[in-house]
Amino acid sequence: MRQTPLPTLQPTSRRERILWVAIIGLAFVSVELSLASVPNAAIQYWYLNFSPLILAAYRFGLRGALIGAVVSMIAVILFYRSALDWAAFDLNTFDNAVQTVAGTASSPAELRDLALRVADIRTRDPKADFLRATTGSVLLVVSSLLVGVMSDRSKLRETEYAALERLRRYLSPGVADAIISGKEQLGLASSRKELTVLFADLRGFTGLAEQMEPEELSRLLNQYLSAMTEVIFRHGGTLDKYIGDGVMAFFGDPVALDDHEERAIKAALEMRGRFYELRSMWYMEGRENVGLGIGLHSGYVTVGSFGSGGRMEYTCIGSNVNLASRFSDMAEPGQILCSQHSFGAAQYLIEARAVGSVQVPGLGHAVEVVEILGYRLVPGRRDGTENLDKNPLEEVMERVVEDPTYRAWVMRTHEKDLTDQGLGPQEAAVVKQLAALKGYPVFRNVSAREAILLMRLAAVESFDDGVVVTKQGSQEAKLYLIYQGEAFVFQTDRMGHEQHVATLGRGSHFGEMALIYNQSRNSTIRAAGELVLLGLDRTSYELLLKDCPVLAENVRSEANRRLGGG
Repeated sequence: MRQTPLPTLQPTSRRERILWVAIIGLAFVSVELSLASVPNAAIQYWYLNFSPLILAAYRFGLRGALIGAVVSMIAVILFYRSALDWAAFDLNTFDNAVQTVAGTASSPAELRDLALRVADIRTRDPKADFLRATTGSVLLVVSSLLVGVMSDRSKLRETEYAALERLRRYLSPGVADAIISGKEQLGLASSRKELTVLFADLRGFTGLAEQMEPEELSRLLNQYLSAMTEVIFRHGGTLDKYIGDGVMAFFGDPVALDDHEERAIKAALEMRGRFYELRSMWYMEGRENVGLGIGLHSGYVTVGSFGSGGRMEYTCIGSNVNLASRFSDMAEPGQILCSQHSFGAAQYLIEARAVGSVQVPGLGHAVEVVEILGYRLVPGRRDGTENLDKNPLEEVMERVVEDPTYRAWVMRTHEKDLTDQGLGPQEAAVVKQLAALKGYPVFRNVSAREAILLMRLAAVESFDDGVVVTKQGSQEAKLYLIYQGEAFVFQTDRMGHEQHVATLGRGSHFGEMALIYNQSRNSTIRAAGELVLLGLDRTSYELLLKDCPVLAENVRSEANRRLGGG
């Protein structure tokens, strides 16, 4: 994930290009006038007058250009006055000197050249020379003033750049840009707003920190905090603070967001995914298992600047903030807990399960807690008006499972051809995946009702190449079905050497041993390329056992085969 690049400071506008062309043109004309008036002093004029003036304008802006212009004009007048005095000295004395020089000439060519130079000097007008010199100086001053204006604009832009860079450390790039541009105002006064507050905290990090050198600990912590912050900013959140190995953020301020609950939940899911990537890298470095717990809650809070006269902090406070923090403390490694209120705004998109109610000190009532599992395989409508008992998708899915001829046609046809059945692009992709999965052992003799129920219960989780999905020896109890991609299976021997023992493809499943026999993970599963899994936690798996006997028996048979080494 890459952060949005900061804006360039180069003068790229049409007006600025025109100004630079005008500056160069005026400077050129001023030098030409100086060459025409005092040829033998033109180079001195350029270096002694033009360069300091331009440098003053560039270094000190318009104010420096104005001061330099006054000094420059005085110097120019004195310089040209001495030059004009030389041009207007007594011509009789000059004629005598010329006659002396002419008497020593050795050839007619030298005499002719001397005559031309004398004629040129006699025809020069001191007033015209002075006028040209003064005009060149004025143009030079004007060009320096323009340089001063451009310098001031550049410094102002650098100041805005620095302010924007500081804001981006706390706000998402889009929010920071809006504030700098004046589209949004960051009010310092406290106000009451409905926001979604998110806390994320590492599990097992304290023990790890005691075993690490400070430099390594700092590197690991910075990797984690940087990754979490990028995700928060990408979803429009505001970074509140770092709390040791924890992160606090909120969504919906300073720029109001109508979908702050949904953004926070999406951010939480992506934060968990990014943490899995980091954890996989830490595994390779021999770090012990570290987990991430996330809690979030939506409600009215007081947000604004709080602190002392010497230091202020833009944050939010209130009982709803404490509730989000409580959810984070309750979350087990890998869990995302939130209130039913927060989940309600994104339930069309997210799979979740009810955890129960929790009593929070300071509140007079219990709060329903929900665990966010992942994205739904097929998102519903935001208004929740779809009828889940009968819809075009499930009608097509039922036909795919029950009718082999139709299933073969679905596998051969393009996804866009399925839209004629009343399906959207994502629904058509699900139908094609189901048609392919029907040919794998786990779906042998499975009815359409059981297949559809599995699709309803499962939460979609995505993993990038090399990410460790499960670690050997961990106690996580979750069943995974490979929906897309492949996964490598590794086992670690007594000497600590990891060995590749199998490769799992689409339609394969793993994790059933932990659910059925309450065993710890007997192998490490790592994504081989982009991997999409359908996940079932213990609660969803128990529903599967109850309502999907054929599918449950297929899973159990595979577990027994693996347990027996077959």
